[in-house]
Amino acid sequence: MRHAGLFARRELADTGSLREDAVVALRGFNESRADFITAISVVMANIASDTGLSPADLRDRLLGSRTSGGRVLLDRAVSRGEIPARERPAGLVSMPFDLFRHDLLLTLARVPERRILEIVDDLWLPLVR
Repeated sequence: MRHAGLFARRELADTGSLREDAVVALRGFNESRADFITAISVVMANIASDTGLSPADLRDRLLGSRTSGGRVLLDRAVSRGEIPARERPAGLVSMPFDLFRHDLLLTLARVPERRILEIVDDLWLPLVR
């Protein structure tokens, strides 16, 4: 999975807006990784069976302690004065990416644009602000 680039750090666009940063990040994920993730999801059951690792355990091992994409986006927004500086729960920080992955893995298809906008505009941003 590392060799295929699934866990390679992708630069997150800095558009000057938290909303646009999040939308662009999810669109980019859709373009660069959606097809690979749908293919690898079939293998995940075997990985879990062979190693005892859940998909979350595997992700944690492969990503290590690097800063999450959500944290990068929120820190930028705080620096720009878009949102107040405060602690936010880890689940809120990762929410757009988690919901995106959830949809991707449930449907085994690219996430539709309307869903990306719903995740960002209707679910994440109201909670972040």
